[in-house]
Amino acid sequence: MKLDSYEQFFEIVSKDKLFKFGLDNIISIDAEHAKKLWDELKTNVSQNVNSKLFIRSSGRDGKGNDLLKAMYKDVLGIDIEIDPTNNTKPTQLLERNTGYRKNESIFNYQVSHVFGLTKNVFCFTAPWNIVFIPKIIDPFTGHEAKGEYVEEFQIQFQKYIYSKYKELIDDYNCLIRSKYPEIQSYLEKNAEPKKLKDYLKDFQEIKILEKSETVPFKEKKGCSLDNKKLCGMKGRRIACNVNYNGTQESYSSMSRTVLEVIKTICTKVQYTEKELRDIFPDSVAKNVESGYSGFKTVFIEEKQANDHDFFTKDIIHLKDKAIAISKQWNVSNFRNFKQIVKEEFNINIIELV
Repeated sequence: MKLDSYEQFFEIVSKDKLFKFGLDNIISIDAEHAKKLWDELKTNVSQNVNSKLFIRSSGRDGKGNDLLKAMYKDVLGIDIEIDPTNNTKPTQLLERNTGYRKNESIFNYQVSHVFGLTKNVFCFTAPWNIVFIPKIIDPFTGHEAKGEYVEEFQIQFQKYIYSKYKELIDDYNCLIRSKYPEIQSYLEKNAEPKKLKDYLKDFQEIKILEKSETVPFKEKKGCSLDNKKLCGMKGRRIACNVNYNGTQESYSSMSRTVLEVIKTICTKVQYTEKELRDIFPDSVAKNVESGYSGFKTVFIEEKQANDHDFFTKDIIHLKDKAIAISKQWNVSNFRNFKQIVKEEFNINIIELV
C-alpha cells in the first residue's frame, strides 16, 4: 500500500483552493518593467558588466564554479560572479522592482526560481524567472518535492508565469538555442563525464508541458539530433528527452516516459498482450532499489490495475485487451527499459539529471 501525505491533506483542505491561493498570491515584477530589466541583463552580458552578472554556486562546496567561470569566459567572453548566498541578487532585484521587502512589508514569503536554470547567467536574475511565493506553497515547488500533486502545481505555476512573460521567455529560448551548441561542446570537452548532464540541464530551452500530454514524439523546432540539443523540461523529478526517427519529445518523469514510449510503440504496430510481453517481460520492471512489494510488472490488464500503481487514465488498447502501464520506475529498472527500447526500436532516452 502506498501513502501520499499530500493526498491525505487534501481530504481536509481543497487542493484546488490551495493551488489557487498559491497562484493568486505570487508577487512578481510588472511585465512591462520586466522587459526593460531583461533588455538590461542582455546588454550587461553583451558588454561584460561583470559587477551585474551572477549565477548560483555549482556543486557541493562550489566545486563546479571554476569550470563554469572558465566556460563563460571562453564561450561568451564574460566574467561572472557567484551569488554570495545563492539568492542575494534575485532577492534584491525583486525587492527593488516590486516595492516589497522580506520581513518588513511581506512575511512568510520566499524567492522562487520558476524554471530553475540557476547556473545560467541569463536566468539566475532574469525578471521572468524569479518571484516571491508564499512559503506554505513551498512543498509543491521545493527541489525535494515529488509526486503527481507537485507536478500538477508546478505545471500550473509555470504556465501562469509563461502567460505573463511569454515574449521574454520566447526571446530567451531563441537566445539560448543559438548559444547552446558552443556551451555543450565546451562542457563535453572539459566536464567530468558523470557530471555533464548536471551542467547541461541549466542551459535548456524552457518548455511548458501539459500533464495530460499524450501526443508522442511530436517534432520540436530547434531540437534535431544533428546538434544534440537537450530541450527538456526543468522538473523536480528526473525528466527525460526521447529521440526517435529524428524527432524529440520531453517528459517530466521516468514513469511518464515509459508510458509515452510504449504508447508510441503500440501506435506503430498492433500487438497482442503476449507479443508485447515478449518484448517487455516482467523482469524488466524488477525494482531492486525500492521496498515496493506490489506488482512487479511493466504492464497489467486494465481491470486488474489500480490508481496508485498504474496509469489508469491512460489506457493502451492492444489487439486483444486493454492494459495499464506501471508507475514504479527508478534508476535501476528504468535502465533495463532504456536498453530494450534502444535495441528493439532505436529509441534513445536521455535522463536530464
